[in-house]
Amino acid sequence: MLKLLLKICILTAGCALALYLCSLYLKGFELKGGIIPLLELSFVLALISATIKPLIQFFLKPLIWLTLGLLSLVINVLILKASMAAFPGIINISQTSSLIIATFVISIISSIIHTFFKINKHD
Repeated sequence: MLKLLLKICILTAGCALALYLCSLYLKGFELKGGIIPLLELSFVLALISATIKPLIQFFLKPLIWLTLGLLSLVINVLILKASMAAFPGIINISQTSSLIIATFVISIISSIIHTFFKINKHD
């Protein structure tokens, strides 16, 4: 249980960093409300990524293999959209390209965190 909480805290920090970087450099990606709403959104995004995403990937593993991993991108986009729906008004993504690039940025930072902190899917 403690490992899951630590994983969620580390992923929250990583998601907050990724969302902040996206808001700085991506046209059509806007964050509103300051640091507290950003951390709340990041927490929900990390919580979904740590709990629900592995279940979705488990059940869709054959399709992920068949699409050569492109379905993982779709799953990540849907998770970001679900997080946006949970907190309307905090984040505004007006361009589809910004949404896809933000998904890539979040995935890359999440992968770095998983590698650096040795966060395992089976912990």
